[in-house]
Amino acid sequence: METQKFIVYRLNPNQQELDGEVSFDRNIDGRVFSECILEIQDHTAILKNENGEIKGVFSLHHFYLINV
Repeated sequence: METQKFIVYRLNPNQQELDGEVSFDRNIDGRVFSECILEIQDHTAILKNENGEIKGVFSLHHFYLINV
């Protein structure tokens, strides 16, 4: 399977992180994961490298991913 690059964002960042402004246009900086394979299990995103080592695990109830 081919690896991809993902940016992970919080679904609902808190007011302090957004300086009081809540907007999907102005989100906090996402965390970048390069050269990953995405697996989805039970509303959980699992990012692995090509060797199968887990690089990140995120609940899809609290985070969303963008493939770039």
